[in-house]
Amino acid sequence: PSAQNWILDNWYDTFLHDLDPKIELFDAGGTLIYENDDNNALLPLDTELGTLDAELVYPRLPFEPPLMIGTYYLKVTASPKSAFLTNVGSYKLTLELVEPDAFEPDNLPTLATEILDGETATGHTITQWDWDMFKFEGESGSFIEISVDTKNPCGRLDPVVYLWSHLGQPAMLHPSWDEGEGLDAYILWGPLPYTGTYYIEVGADLMTRNLQTENYDSYELSVSTFTYEGNPPAT
Repeated sequence: PSAQNWILDNWYDTFLHDLDPKIELFDAGGTLIYENDDNNALLPLDTELGTLDAELVYPRLPFEPPLMIGTYYLKVTASPKSAFLTNVGSYKLTLELVEPDAFEPDNLPTLATEILDGETATGHTITQWDWDMFKFEGESGSFIEISVDTKNPCGRLDPVVYLWSHLGQPAMLHPSWDEGEGLDAYILWGPLPYTGTYYIEVGADLMTRNLQTENYDSYELSVSTFTYEGNPPAT
């Protein structure tokens, strides 16, 4: 599975020009998977794209299945919506393939990847709908420290992390959006209410104002638990 980001840009003009391109994605059998014309009324990831440029990002919505290993084709044509233009001109086609992490699929508690106390795991989000689930064993009364480090805290991923319990019905224990460095996420919370399995969910912050540009990149998740004598830290 992977996510594809194709950008079709009229290099000589930023906004309005004679060529209004349309881009289509086909599988090896010639079946149309996705198409984009003027960004389909969605904000482009590349903020330098002009009004008539096309950017195809797939998958972009949660119900769209990821691409599997195989051959795919791109078709570039002039948009039929722009009959008032000559639709003659040069364009630049840029391809970026964003590989998923090795844990996929891992978006449900039943598919969660185990992370040990004191361990660091590397994950990757490929769209704003790509959520990664991890699980760890915690002891009642201990405190937990969770860090989501993107190594570029104002870069392409604005992460969010949730700590979940799983006794009976799942319940969120603590969230974090930007408590880490820059836009990174950080949790220091406790005491843990029971001894057993807990879940950590990592994804892109859906509340960011720059959702189109801060939803995919690699991150490092680290988990540590502590016990304290005397007064515990404020959480």
